[in-house]
Amino acid sequence: MSTELRYVIDESKALRRHPYELVVSERRWRTFGVTVKADGSVVVRVPVLEREDYPQVVGWLVKQAPRIAGLVAQQRATAPAHPVKRLIPGEAFDLLGASYRLRPVTGYEPVIEVDYTGSGNKFLMADRATLARRGARLLVDWYVEQGQIYAEWELDHWVRRMGLAGRVPDLRVRGRDMGRTKWGRYLGREHRIELNWQLFQLDKRFVQYVIVHELAHATRPAERWHHGPLWEGEMDRVLPHWRVVREAMTEPGRHVWQGDVRAGGES
Repeated sequence: MSTELRYVIDESKALRRHPYELVVSERRWRTFGVTVKADGSVVVRVPVLEREDYPQVVGWLVKQAPRIAGLVAQQRATAPAHPVKRLIPGEAFDLLGASYRLRPVTGYEPVIEVDYTGSGNKFLMADRATLARRGARLLVDWYVEQGQIYAEWELDHWVRRMGLAGRVPDLRVRGRDMGRTKWGRYLGREHRIELNWQLFQLDKRFVQYVIVHELAHATRPAERWHHGPLWEGEMDRVLPHWRVVREAMTEPGRHVWQGDVRAGGES
């Protein structure tokens, strides 16, 4: 069925602009569905049908065409566009909203460190041999270290502001490599917040938002819904503009460096 129906859809040109996947459910439900994935491709779901029902699918897709086009455009506009960097002199690396230019040097101690010049330029000095040996991992570890220092200061501030000092014991924050899917998380048993190193490339207000976001979870451990009304109430109390910050974070979040580098190294 799927081959024949796909041929009918292709001939109709109802989805001529969009790559799509056709999924046929073995269950005899009588509704159609469409989903647009993060990469802009379309998934069309239909029940098991007879040949005489195929025109219904085509007619439904024609009616849905404007909505599908809008969803595709939206997904493509918000799709991740993470850069691939080269570990060469002058490559930019952002930390807490500031930009630093990589400067590999020979025999540099410590291995990596920020250097400020009188002209206001900011350089990320890195030992050339260590950079060649460790590559992106050297910079990831630098983000973890620098982000941890800043996050500990912010944690102390927000714990006091939210009145958590006596309510949640031994709260800690840790910068780490958490892959590519999360900005942070709260581990209730350990009373620990973990922040992904990519977060520290963004402006400080976004780091503050994520810390408050996770601390709000610490105040509502028994709430049924992860981001339920009690959690939202705590966010509203402490950071009234948190929804605006969350929305503003979407675009720069699409462009953070995730550790991908081009082959070739320094040139």
